[in-house]
Amino acid sequence: MGGSPGPVHAHKARDKAAGQNPTLEEGAKGYQVKRLQRLLKDHHFDPGAIDGIFGPATKKAVVTAQKAHGLNASCIAGVMTWHAIIAAAESKTQENSSLL
Repeated sequence: MGGSPGPVHAHKARDKAAGQNPTLEEGAKGYQVKRLQRLLKDHHFDPGAIDGIFGPATKKAVVTAQKAHGLNASCIAGVMTWHAIIAAAESKTQENSSLL
């Protein structure tokens, strides 16, 4: 019973989190693009229509958000872009709840 522990596996929640925030770029489609568009719009970065299509307006909003958060304007919503936008959303939520 005192043997070595089994293989180390990544925590399931960590694996899931990466899948929830996929890298998105122009041409991507689907509910994750809609989610990104809603987050961008909520933070006053106009992605155009919330239609689930990563087109020119969404690309422009991503670049604007990246610059506003001090990130490299890559036109791609990757890990750091998602993190910055979600952190801003959480900060805004906490700020609003402290006003109550």
